[in-house]
Amino acid sequence: MRIIAGTYKGREIVSIAGNSTRPTTSFNRELIFSTLFDVEEMSVLDLFAGSGALAFEAISRGAKDACLVDMSEKAVKAILHNAQKLDCKDKIQLQKMKVELYLKKTERRFDLILVDPPYSKNCVNPILKSIFERDLLNDEGIIVMEHSIEEKINEEFKPFINKQKRNGKTVITFFEKL
Repeated sequence: MRIIAGTYKGREIVSIAGNSTRPTTSFNRELIFSTLFDVEEMSVLDLFAGSGALAFEAISRGAKDACLVDMSEKAVKAILHNAQKLDCKDKIQLQKMKVELYLKKTERRFDLILVDPPYSKNCVNPILKSIFERDLLNDEGIIVMEHSIEEKINEEFKPFINKQKRNGKTVITFFEKL
């Protein structure tokens, strides 16, 4: 897997071996970042971070920092390996814990929240609820949710949808704070 654009363009990062994760494809990463267009100086939260590919792509494109949350030991090892390989350990904060727990405890707010939860676990709406109830998104902030086409967004969150992109069985939904 390679970083698509920015400072680290073309640099290879490791992904997590096995079937326990579903990494965001390079096509979907490009779709996300070409839609966002500019992430300069944004503070980023990457939930269900996996290898950290989304956060590292954001940093490569000028994000000021990223907090990566994942409870998997394999994910933590991959993130640390990739941060060292890209020489950007000073720009990341790694939280090894369940996403739900992190969302309950953090006091930090973010400009960009990237969410790539496991499919078929019905966690899209509870995560959105936590983010909005806890006011974790800065004004003019954006949430990017990569989810299965089968997992529908609840009515209460539909007013926040800015756009949606579909790629096969994956939907990428962009939410903005009103």
